[in-house]
Amino acid sequence: MKSDEGKIRPTLVPVSLVRSVARVREFGTRKYGDPENWRKVEPQRYRDALCRHLLSYIEDPESKDEESGLPHLWHLACNAAFLIELEGKDEGKQWIAVDRAFRIFKCPECGSRIIMNNSDSPLPNSCDHCGAILLGGGNTGEGRDIEVKE
Repeated sequence: MKSDEGKIRPTLVPVSLVRSVARVREFGTRKYGDPENWRKVEPQRYRDALCRHLLSYIEDPESKDEESGLPHLWHLACNAAFLIELEGKDEGKQWIAVDRAFRIFKCPECGSRIIMNNSDSPLPNSCDHCGAILLGGGNTGEGRDIEVKE
């Protein structure tokens, strides 16, 4: 018998939410050319954008963003997703990929960066600089991390 106690159930998330955010992300990726570009933006800009889309949605629930042609509600959800990822509490914080090709990651807590010089090595469980506990970590094995402080 398999026990799933304490594990998240992603299937509880409505598929329409995932598809809506994905459509907004596709638009953003076409516009900016980099699917990870959103990580370079300060959270306050996403808070402001979320509020603007919320106001447009409240004024007219059927309204669409002029530039993308997608519903304001979808943009609102995407901005909320960005904020959850960027400002998640300790339980959900993860290393931020600065450059996946060169395996450079940034701690969301203190901003220090690590360069993984072995592509088979998993990310560490915590930041060596500030001690923040992060998801996506594990034993780094032979490929030792090199910390680069900003």
